[in-house]
Amino acid sequence: MNVDPSGEIQSASVVLRGVSRAFHDVKAVRDVSLHIEAGSFFSLLGPSGCGKSTTLRMIAGFEHPDTGTISIGGVDVTNVPPQKRPTAMVFQNYALFPHMTVAQNVEYGLAVKGMNAGDRKKRALEALDRVEMASLYEKSVTELSGGQQQRIALARALATQPDVLLFDEPLSNLDAELREQTRLELKRMQKELGTTSIYVTHDQEEALALSDRMAIMKDGRIVQTGAPRDVYYNPASAFSARFLGGSNLIEGDCAELLAGESHAEKSRSAGSQAEERHSERSHIEGMVLAVRAEDVQPDPDGTFEGELVFQQFLGRSSELLIQWKGIQLKSSARGEALQNGPIRFNVVGSSWVTDDR
Repeated sequence: MNVDPSGEIQSASVVLRGVSRAFHDVKAVRDVSLHIEAGSFFSLLGPSGCGKSTTLRMIAGFEHPDTGTISIGGVDVTNVPPQKRPTAMVFQNYALFPHMTVAQNVEYGLAVKGMNAGDRKKRALEALDRVEMASLYEKSVTELSGGQQQRIALARALATQPDVLLFDEPLSNLDAELREQTRLELKRMQKELGTTSIYVTHDQEEALALSDRMAIMKDGRIVQTGAPRDVYYNPASAFSARFLGGSNLIEGDCAELLAGESHAEKSRSAGSQAEERHSERSHIEGMVLAVRAEDVQPDPDGTFEGELVFQQFLGRSSELLIQWKGIQLKSSARGEALQNGPIRFNVVGSSWVTDDR
């Protein structure tokens, strides 16, 4: 692991080239290639069974790829055992030892590496101080809340001063308020430390909020990689649009009508060439129109008229279902509750994506 003379942690790039992994007849990861820059926060996002956790475990060394190579900081670690890799993992279930104190848990990895007791204590206290848990040094972990245990697990990972921090859905066991609070603290800490961080989650909001870059996985493959805003606003496929943005996926004449409306202002400002490009794109076989729920906006003077058939209040917004020309459109709207029945609306944004459903 790389530590400069001041004791600050140094980060490392992570590169996967053509990595695959199968379990019996199940291909969990298929030909995955990634370049994760040193010091960045990178998320692997996807539904259960997409291969994201297996990919993370191969980076950690807990699983061995059937094909491909893994490099950390320019060094090939494909055949290096986990304990000799410059990585540390924070697990979903925290993996703390219940019979040990906080101190013993945080110092465990250092003891395995043969560090003397005095240096272990100093390093553990520094890590606990970073997560604001130093006062619990002598406590038993069984006395701690879920949020406190999560911080202790993070401190244990930080204590080893890894080049790369790995997170396997570490916030999934926390309640909503604590999850949001911990997410903010995690982002702040990562920016302060500058440690390369790779984060596995199925939670779209987490991935968008935390990441510098992210990859969406489906059936063991990466279907899109990019900065959160780019991936959200420019989905490459129907799967990306649906999984990340909860988009409506529309085809046929309905798609043409909605796309024409949402692109009208942009096309007018760009001239006839933009109109031609849009028209050509919309007729490519194998494409569908993706319309995010927040881009379907109720408006008394809206262009389209449909039937509001369902709504539910979610706090910050309401989710609406609008029946229009034989299809249902999801809408995310703020403001007062609406009456079920006739409703006018506009579509203010859309994109043509590859139909990989």
